[in-house]
Amino acid sequence: MTRRTPLGPAALCRRAELRGIITALGMLSQSPHRPTCAHLCVSSAYVAKAWGVWIPHWEAHGWPGEEVDNSVRHSKKRWTRRMQLMSLDTSSSDSYSRKSDSPDHGSPTFRRTHRRLVDEDLLRELAALRTKLADMDALGGPSVYLYQIERKDNPADSLAIHCVVSEAPHLGSDVLHESPTPVQGYQPDYFA
Repeated sequence: MTRRTPLGPAALCRRAELRGIITALGMLSQSPHRPTCAHLCVSSAYVAKAWGVWIPHWEAHGWPGEEVDNSVRHSKKRWTRRMQLMSLDTSSSDSYSRKSDSPDHGSPTFRRTHRRLVDEDLLRELAALRTKLADMDALGGPSVYLYQIERKDNPADSLAIHCVVSEAPHLGSDVLHESPTPVQGYQPDYFA
């Protein structure tokens, strides 16, 4: 897919958020040390909605811009059960909840469109990882839970800022003072 115009800051940010979660999930799926359970926290509503709402819907009903014929429509019905197992639980953003709540498919959010998605390449990569992790979970592998939390409450955000400052001291202490303090008493050695 060739882009006609350069990506703006918002699109670049969305792509970076998607790439980050894809990298984390890819490492989890390929790690020789398999945890029983993995909890991933993201501050991106875009990533959380893609994981818990949009991708399950697209897997079941076809991706935007994709021609859907009857044979494909019937094969996609087989995915419905698997995708329901991975539906978003809005109370906890638990991506593997067993609740059968489904989004309102009549809402404008889910209207079929003939236009392709801007981030379709990364969204399809995330969908493939989502399916792979669901298959691993079904075979006794790790259960993966994705939560959306505020950036200010995410210890990874302040940790990343501190790492950048320690690697690039020329950025000065302004960045360090503007970053939120780590939550829940977590203090890495270099904060002291």
